[in-house]
Amino acid sequence: MSQIHQKYNEQLLSIAKKEIETHGNMISTKNQELIIKQKISLGMSPYEAQLAAGNYAFKVEADPNIWPPNSDPYAVIKRQVNHPDKSKIWLTFENTTQYPESGNTKFTVYFENGCVISIKKMVATDDK
Repeated sequence: MSQIHQKYNEQLLSIAKKEIETHGNMISTKNQELIIKQKISLGMSPYEAQLAAGNYAFKVEADPNIWPPNSDPYAVIKRQVNHPDKSKIWLTFENTTQYPESGNTKFTVYFENGCVISIKKMVATDDK
């Protein structure tokens, strides 16, 4: 693991520990343990996934029964913690901790009803 990745992981872990200390009552013990290991698991909320894996790129299809057109996607993502809806959310992360055997790896996490329902490792392709 490069020094850059190691420093990023350490910073992310520090932030996650502070959030758990402050808001631990909102996070199950199991998920707290996974967050400390910097691993995303099925059933996590977007908030928990971000604590575990860090920065992300996103795609959001907001639930039209809840959200007006052009709603702020960050608001949609944030609301899933306490008020999950039928929004469809994809968060793409890149880190060294979700798949440590593969090194720095991109993966996409898909959420429905405010919970992770799939985690898919992205496979690099040759651009020939």
